[in-house]
Amino acid sequence: TTITPTFVLAPFLYLWQSPVFLPARIVWAIAFYFLSEIAIVFARPTDADWNPRKIKVHEALHLVAKDSTLRIALPAWTMSLPLRRMRRMKLAFTILEAELKRLADERKAFHLRQTLNNEQLSNGRLPDNRSDLLNNLVRAAMMDEGDLEKGPTGSLVTSSIQKGLTDEEIIGNTYIYFLAGHETTAHSLAWTLALLAAYPEYQDEAVQEINRVWPSTSAAFEPFYENTSFDDYPKFPFVLACYAETLRLFPPVQMIPKVAAQDVSISLETTNQDSTTVAQGADTNSRPSKEVDPFFTSQDSYTSAPHTNFVVKKDTIIMIDPPGVHYNPRYWENPEKFDPGRFMRPYNKDAYIPFGVGHRACLGRKFSEVESVAMLVHVLRNYSVHLMPTSPDGEIDINLSRERFSKASVRITLTPSEVPLIFRRRVHQA
Repeated sequence: TTITPTFVLAPFLYLWQSPVFLPARIVWAIAFYFLSEIAIVFARPTDADWNPRKIKVHEALHLVAKDSTLRIALPAWTMSLPLRRMRRMKLAFTILEAELKRLADERKAFHLRQTLNNEQLSNGRLPDNRSDLLNNLVRAAMMDEGDLEKGPTGSLVTSSIQKGLTDEEIIGNTYIYFLAGHETTAHSLAWTLALLAAYPEYQDEAVQEINRVWPSTSAAFEPFYENTSFDDYPKFPFVLACYAETLRLFPPVQMIPKVAAQDVSISLETTNQDSTTVAQGADTNSRPSKEVDPFFTSQDSYTSAPHTNFVVKKDTIIMIDPPGVHYNPRYWENPEKFDPGRFMRPYNKDAYIPFGVGHRACLGRKFSEVESVAMLVHVLRNYSVHLMPTSPDGEIDINLSRERFSKASVRITLTPSEVPLIFRRRVHQA
């Protein structure tokens, strides 16, 4: 074996790491990435690359969630390139769009018949009291379309006046709701289970609440055999608190863009620590012993903390930083700590913004919370969740485990790198 002496390689390694060769290192990294991708993107196509029946809707949804950012960034013609990833991406978007259009047409046909003949679809799958996002969008759009009428052959038609949402807009809104509800909720649930595994005392408390509300009736039963309903949602406040605390620690949206509607002057304190609030005209040498958050004080008081003032011009894009708010010790005591109990006590609701804040907050908040509580109730009732051992002897280092499952990347939303967990079936006593 030939070994190159160190004194020969050292100068080249030193030069390669120098700032002079930075552009060359960047070009090399990009070239290496694309060369490694070529072996994959030009791979031999399979049936799933061309046949829609080979990809199911949930698989298409996963591919769409994975590649939505790429689809937005690339021009439309790139979808026709002979690349495997592009083929599968185009097929996934086509399948999902077709499924959403089918559902929208189904709802529209139902409402047309209900309006004209006061009857349901022949298959009876849509009851009169059905209420969901797609149903409401279709109903609202049809109410704005104009008068409904029958054609010469008795077929259902509508007038050409279009005031409400178009079919494309209905599908687009449903797609956003569908994608956001799938992607963010799945990631947040993974982190919730990981945190409950890392802190079993909170997992035990959640299970106790579930058993109080929903006691087991047999020693052995199939998981998820019994169903929860929307009426069960408020019965599990601590389970919801566990989910809320997870969203505080891992907010799905890392930046919330806003646009200033008008010129405004803002005064901010230059410290995140709680400051003492002093009423105007009071003696500054006799401050109250209890510190008060100025957010809750009246306008005729001021704070002793240093301030900075700046002006935000109209149409300025402002980025709200949810992690910065959620980890601010001014609003959250021990912000790094996982403590679901903080949501069982009064807290500053304006300092909790995983779903945004104000009139344009996420309309899927309730959907996410109800879905997540139902999922956590079923999982925790039937399984105990544990962390993977961090050492060969089976020991678990909580800090190391949390560091591992806290690694994430920002795609459309905050995405965990990996959340390795162990699930063990619970034994219920009769």
